[in-house]
Amino acid sequence: MRKTISLTVVKFLLIIILIFIVNISIFSPKSFIRSKSVNDDTLIINALSETVRNWYYQQRSNSFKNVVVNVSLISELPHSVENGKAEAVFHVNAKMIPTVTIEEVEKSPFLRGMQHYIIENKKALSNTTIKMIESNIKEWKDELMEPIGKPTEENVVLKIVCEVTPTGSIKNDTVKIFYDISGQGAPIWEDATDLFPSTALSTEEEERMGYEEIKNLIEKLYPAGSSSIEVSPTAFYEDWYVRNNAKIYADGHTSEHPNNFIYCWVWDNTQQKWVIGSAHAKPYKDDGTNLWNNSQYRLPKVTKNGEEHYVQLVCYNCADFVSQAMYYGGMWANDYWNPSYRETGAPDGRWYWTYVPHLLDYMKNTRGDWAYSNYNNTQNGDVIVWSDNIHIAMIDYNLYQNGAYTKKYAAHTTDSRQHYYSPAADYGHYKVSCWRWAP
Repeated sequence: MRKTISLTVVKFLLIIILIFIVNISIFSPKSFIRSKSVNDDTLIINALSETVRNWYYQQRSNSFKNVVVNVSLISELPHSVENGKAEAVFHVNAKMIPTVTIEEVEKSPFLRGMQHYIIENKKALSNTTIKMIESNIKEWKDELMEPIGKPTEENVVLKIVCEVTPTGSIKNDTVKIFYDISGQGAPIWEDATDLFPSTALSTEEEERMGYEEIKNLIEKLYPAGSSSIEVSPTAFYEDWYVRNNAKIYADGHTSEHPNNFIYCWVWDNTQQKWVIGSAHAKPYKDDGTNLWNNSQYRLPKVTKNGEEHYVQLVCYNCADFVSQAMYYGGMWANDYWNPSYRETGAPDGRWYWTYVPHLLDYMKNTRGDWAYSNYNNTQNGDVIVWSDNIHIAMIDYNLYQNGAYTKKYAAHTTDSRQHYYSPAADYGHYKVSCWRWAP
């Protein structure tokens, strides 16, 4: 009798344990992830988001302090979890403080190279030319000093691709991260292993670059190259372009909202008709107030086929935006490049204010106010141009620390602000200036 009762108790306990195990297996996270459901994908996407966040933090915490990284899914771009693979695209917004010091900037080999040009050529330079060079050096130094100790924002778009286990765990050794270099339109992905500079410039190379910066400026202003010959006893060269003002304008009239769309009527040459196009942009703030400075540069809408949308210029606004920022920075306007021709084109039928190829050709080849440069030698208020002249942006951040530079840009459609880009990106860099004789 006692034996029978013991067996019954054992069986009962075994049943209880079995029920407990079944419940645990049903409601455990791993089994939940294994089931194919919307929640299943959401959990994996969240894990991808955390992986991107941790990766970005590790990359930036080497050179910055107080790093905070926020990651948000760009829902309009493809993301999937299927057949043991997962991928998603995220917008990364990071806030951080650079670790560069005043002493590091003051001892910059680049600035030393600029000073060396004066020392080496002092006998051939007039006093007014030396003052002009010293003013240029001060501008560089002030710009490199400006980020010291100040929080900065950084934006970038990343894609993560990886394999996942049957239980929904990420296989860490399969993770690959890419960054978008398109600037606008469909993403163009590059391996993120070269996203951040890893090798500092040599001291000799930096000094040479600083020396060449001034040498190129003198040769541009004085083609003979040997001496400073003024047009009158009191005349001197003055750069009317205040690049910091241009940068302030650019930052103040754009934003980063990758999930916000606007729609325009766009002419399709293939179909020979107007079609509806879209762009990532936000001309107005959430409270309805002006963001794009549309009180001065209007954003008209038109109605076609019973539908009202913005005119084409609004969805292709990158050159218009750069022109506005340069104009605010003091760039000289004339009978061809002028805000009054923004919607009509210049008198010769070209669109110098709003069309990238025309703007680039005019500023570089006709006026000479743009000069081809490189990543390291560009400053705030300078511009970068994408391959085939399809897009343009203005540099709005220039940091020098640990022997390397960090640049960011501001743009319209796609709207961007403090948007990080890699030194390895294949963009054309142009120095912007407006040197004119002053009486």
